Amino acid sequence: MPTAPERGTPSVENIRDVSQKLLKKRPCLWQVRVAQHLARGKDVVCCVRTGAGKTLSFWLHLALSISQGLKKISLVVTPLNLLGKQNALDLTSYGIPAIAISKENASAEVFQAIGNGQYRAVIINPELLTDSDGEMSQLFGKSSFTSKLLNVIFDEGHCVSTWAGFRGAYGRVGMLRYMLPDIPFYVASATLPSTILADVLETLNMQRHRTEFIQHSNDRPDIYIKVQEMMSGVQTFKDLALCVPDGYTEASGPLDKFVAFFDKIVDTEGAVRYLRSRLPNHLAKKIRWFHATMTNEFRDEHLESFRSGETWGLCVTDAFGMGMDLPDIKLVIQYKATCDLCTLWQRFGRGARGLGTDAVAILLVEKKDLESERQAKAERAVKRAKAKEAGKVAKRKRNDNAPATPAKRVALADLTPSFPRNLPAPPIPLRLAELGSPRADTIYIKRL
Repeated sequence: MPTAPERGTPSVENIRDVSQKLLKKRPCLWQVRVAQHLARGKDVVCCVRTGAGKTLSFWLHLALSISQGLKKISLVVTPLNLLGKQNALDLTSYGIPAIAISKENASAEVFQAIGNGQYRAVIINPELLTDSDGEMSQLFGKSSFTSKLLNVIFDEGHCVSTWAGFRGAYGRVGMLRYMLPDIPFYVASATLPSTILADVLETLNMQRHRTEFIQHSNDRPDIYIKVQEMMSGVQTFKDLALCVPDGYTEASGPLDKFVAFFDKIVDTEGAVRYLRSRLPNHLAKKIRWFHATMTNEFRDEHLESFRSGETWGLCVTDAFGMGMDLPDIKLVIQYKATCDLCTLWQRFGRGARGLGTDAVAILLVEKKDLESERQAKAERAVKRAKAKEAGKVAKRKRNDNAPATPAKRVALADLTPSFPRNLPAPPIPLRLAELGSPRADTIYIKRL
């Protein structure tokens, strides 16, 4: 049984009714709890599995304020412009005005509309958010805008820590706490191990005593995970052949949707060229690449083609990655063991996003990365060390018994004492008795 809400906190039933009316969805209890904590002015950290519905939890607090006739704004910090655009489109589809800001639309007119309260949700990347000379900084200096803010949401909140090394703006987002001390923060992610969580809290200046933590298992039992050894050269991409069966023809029907993740842009394109070679020529464009150097229009086109089923497979970098909600991806591949566990879990989490669907996730690894190979390598190293030590011992024994090399024999021969050929006659041994001594010991005297 749910515990009774605190005085002034919206009830579970109230939040669910509002969600059904405005968002057309019935939230789970943990999603309701997020809205309740935010409504009480508490910071919230939520870690639940990929595909669990974190995005819906973003909007419940906002939906409550709308139902109360308030003109409040949710500010969402997103790591990927594409993800921000997806969230804005989803919210707009419910009749709630939202905008995702990127370099393409970051005009003075857009920020003026934001300042005037035209949008209920503003989704922005950390670079535009923290630009001290940007339009957003000017809005933060106006109480007419900050008084409208309802909450600040950090989508894929682990990026505050894990991406700060190559996106410095994430290291500066904590300034919002000083600018907006009374606005609740909401950090949501599927991957928040303790070390990353501690760093996120420190960066965002969030205090544990005023923060509510909601944590559920991030296991995905609907995703079957496999580690598979690469049998061909890495740059041949032949281990991806499982995406396109041998002898595939158009009569075989569409391939199951798949996404293959790579860490290098050049590898996405090389993999696509190989996979296309396994298709009939007129079907080659059913498999495409997706990475950061493509224009936004080109990426949008590829994504929509993939969503509609026109494209069967994508070879991608993290430009696709986190938060992308496509319901029918059946196969996810990570090419080489080059990412950390959090990144791997986020990538595998793109599969089986639809209700009642399953997916297979495969980690393709080089032989050197297999545990069995590492153990064998360690054993070989131990054997080499023992053999080397045995060789040293044998060498020392040979040196003790005889010179080991001709050079050493020559060197040692030079150290042997030598005598002149014409030595004087040896001394004459005489008996002491002959000298009148009572002792019979022998002594030597020099010849005169």
